[in-house]
Amino acid sequence: MTHFEYISVALSLVFALVLSRLLGAVPSALQPDRRYWIHAVWVFNMLGLATLSWWATWGARTASWTALAFLLNLAIPGIMYVRSTILVTTDPSAVSSWRTHFYESRVRFFGVGVLGCANSIAAPLVKGTHWSADSVLVPAAFALPLLVGMASDREWVHAALSVGGAIVILGVLLFSNMAAA
Repeated sequence: MTHFEYISVALSLVFALVLSRLLGAVPSALQPDRRYWIHAVWVFNMLGLATLSWWATWGARTASWTALAFLLNLAIPGIMYVRSTILVTTDPSAVSSWRTHFYESRVRFFGVGVLGCANSIAAPLVKGTHWSADSVLVPAAFALPLLVGMASDREWVHAALSVGGAIVILGVLLFSNMAAA
């Protein structure tokens, strides 16, 4: 077994927890009497982001692995898990209004996302792989809107951020050369 095969098991388990947390909350998040469309879009954005990030781990199959590189890479799905838990809570059925929940937790949700962007930029350097446009520009491009999301409580701002995020994630899913990753 290679280092990558061994390490990818741990990464896959945490990514699976992220997906499980989000998918388990979808029925609650979409329940008509509690639904808030911006929150629902973020749930689907996080599902797409977790899927893309999981897929991107394949690019690390030839990297030199150290304990620090492993921890930084394990932090990527770990941070997504924390964000997912903030977004949908540990008991989604107990949330009476996803709108209220979203605005009360937005600073933590977006703030942890900024931390995730910083970690995603640092991880390739520690792994011994070279930074690429994708490994720097994609997380950096996400950091600015996340900072805006932290700072603003205006609905139109969050509508734009959620829809913009969905467009970016869909674009990457549909138009990137993921097979070459």
